[in-house]
Amino acid sequence: MGIASASQTAARPLPRVALRYLPRAIYWLAVVAAAVALGAVLASMGARLFGYSPYVMYGGSMGSEAPLGSIAFMEDVPAESLNVGDVIVFRPPSSGEAREPVMHRIVSIEEVDGQRVVRTKGDANGSADPWELGLSGEGGRLVFSVPYVGYLLWFFQTRLAWAVVVLPLAAYLGFVALRRIWAPAGGRDAPTTQSP
Repeated sequence: MGIASASQTAARPLPRVALRYLPRAIYWLAVVAAAVALGAVLASMGARLFGYSPYVMYGGSMGSEAPLGSIAFMEDVPAESLNVGDVIVFRPPSSGEAREPVMHRIVSIEEVDGQRVVRTKGDANGSADPWELGLSGEGGRLVFSVPYVGYLLWFFQTRLAWAVVVLPLAAYLGFVALRRIWAPAGGRDAPTTQSP
């Protein structure tokens, strides 16, 4: 005779229980992911309201001051107010196409023909940069940095993030919201009854 053991009988309902809670788990995962993404974007926008410009660190040349993947917040200051030790963002001089912005520390300042000329260096680099920069107008100076947040901002600027995360989550949350709106009132609020 084929008689199922107690352990086999108890194991059968588990997949149904897991499937029962799967939609709820996906929903809350979507809510958390959307909240984190929205929080990162709002923090970046909010920083601008206080006069700070966010700058994502794509390199590790600044070491622990502004590590790779962090987001650095810069303030615009007059060039004459910059001093040795300040960390600034600038575009390295180039004879060809404009290079990507770089964040390095000022290691020396000289006066050349009435203009301030600085040398820069990354904290994690062994030597100073090969160029000299003439300072004029205003520029960005580092105020503080927040680690890891830059990875999040960078990711959500890519097409992959929108195709794989943002749009599917938005569609799912929209579906859930519409389903709750269109659900009959009796179906949502009906009391549970137990048979005697």
